[in-house]
Amino acid sequence: MGTLKLMVTQPRLPCYKLGIRFGRPDMVKRFLASRRTGFYFRVLQEGEVGAGDTLELVSRDDNNITVANITQLYNS
Repeated sequence: MGTLKLMVTQPRLPCYKLGIRFGRPDMVKRFLASRRTGFYFRVLQEGEVGAGDTLELVSRDDNNITVANITQLYNS
């Protein structure tokens, strides 16, 4: 993205506060079931990012482990 290089490191897993925020005790389970929990990045190379910059996949894990795979394991 721009001249910045990032690495996805882990999923962003929801906590009980999500249920409180939305007033729904089942919200954490619903969020996990969606498998769209988001993720955290690690900065590999600092750089400039501007409006309209796009993400470009440079490489993928050799084992093809995805954030969705990790989320699914957590949810099992």
